[in-house]
Amino acid sequence: MGGRLALALRVVFYVAVATWLLFLFAFQPYDAAQLRRVLLVSAACLVPLLAAVLYAWPRLSWLRRAYLVAANLCALLLAAELSARAAAWLRPGPLFVRPASKAEARIEQYRGLPGENYFGVPLDARGYHDGPWQPAPGQPRIVAVGDSFSQGVVAHPFHYTTVAERLLGGIPIDNVGVSAIGPSEYLYLIEHEVLPAQPDVIVLALFLGNDVAEADRPPASIGRSWYARENVLLFQLPKRLWALWHEAQPRTRAAGHDFDPPLRVGDPPERFVEWMPWLADPLLESPTFTREAFLEIEKQRLPQIFRADDRSAYRGLFRDLDRIRRATRGIDLRVLLIPTEVQVEPALWDEVVRYAAVVFPLDRDQPQRIVREWLARRGIAYADALPDFRAQAPLPGGRRHLYHLRDTHLNARGNAVLGAVLARLLEAPAPAVRPPADGAPGAPG
Repeated sequence: MGGRLALALRVVFYVAVATWLLFLFAFQPYDAAQLRRVLLVSAACLVPLLAAVLYAWPRLSWLRRAYLVAANLCALLLAAELSARAAAWLRPGPLFVRPASKAEARIEQYRGLPGENYFGVPLDARGYHDGPWQPAPGQPRIVAVGDSFSQGVVAHPFHYTTVAERLLGGIPIDNVGVSAIGPSEYLYLIEHEVLPAQPDVIVLALFLGNDVAEADRPPASIGRSWYARENVLLFQLPKRLWALWHEAQPRTRAAGHDFDPPLRVGDPPERFVEWMPWLADPLLESPTFTREAFLEIEKQRLPQIFRADDRSAYRGLFRDLDRIRRATRGIDLRVLLIPTEVQVEPALWDEVVRYAAVVFPLDRDQPQRIVREWLARRGIAYADALPDFRAQAPLPGGRRHLYHLRDTHLNARGNAVLGAVLARLLEAPAPAVRPPADGAPGAPG
């Protein structure tokens, strides 16, 4: 009896693992109702399967051999996923981050290391791409919060906050930027790191490329954590390792991470250009991604932010912006809107649309229009950088070259334009008192 019970329990375990794998392979994207249906069908099939196995087990040797193969495979796959999650818990890192990760965990996984060399200068004591923030008496205390555009893929003197500091006559701006985060992480940074510094002005840098998608992440749940493919490291780790090996190009010339020149925060821009000449001439940049990988990145944004007949993806962004609005009551909150490259380069837009072969209507200016309307209704000051980007003269070859070559991030030329927009935003008079935070998330307008 004990042997049959153990056999029955093992069969239940293997069927559960097989159902998990089947759902991950055949029923994506994740849908809770669909998961319930698959689990019900699996449970219904389990009873006759158990009866057949218990009846045939003593009689069929091939069944025992098949059982051993299935047992080992199921145990191996589940052990691999559990081991990867244990590694993510013990040694967090970008390879292990999942959409289901909490805001604090995502920030700590992507935050830079204090003192780490970044474009020739060390990151500050918090892991940010900035020097000491020391406002003089009488100067406003300004903090800018954002993602990889705020962390910057450019040397410190060319970063848009540094450019704005020079245009504002030396008023310091504290640059709080962490790569690969979104609006919910901005809220966490504001609540736990920015507000304790008692700023007078908070600038929220929104990249209207992936910030909409980041805010549209569905809430975490046990089902989504295990049955949504993007949360299963068994699927994600091989893809990420392959991308690191196959897609990433040498970035010594394009990014400047791979060497340690004798530079310091505060050195003149000319010193950085000596070591990184592409800062002065974007035509010298090397591509970060292959053409196919870059087009794939841009293609994935089309249905979420540019689809003209569906604005549902913006609900998450406005929900998080409402939370930030409530958290910053009594502080001058301003928003800097950063465009994506396909909005700035018409030829790239056409190339991405052809590559994606979209069948739904697209609106290239939709992100700025929707977000501007939402901010204006709530009395939040903002600056839209898209017109300034489009006003830049093309360089030889017909493109404006405000973004690193096949990278999605701003180069020195793009940061110079964005820095001027930020300075203009900060020079504008403080807006009228914002309407009371009523707690109701905004709807797409």
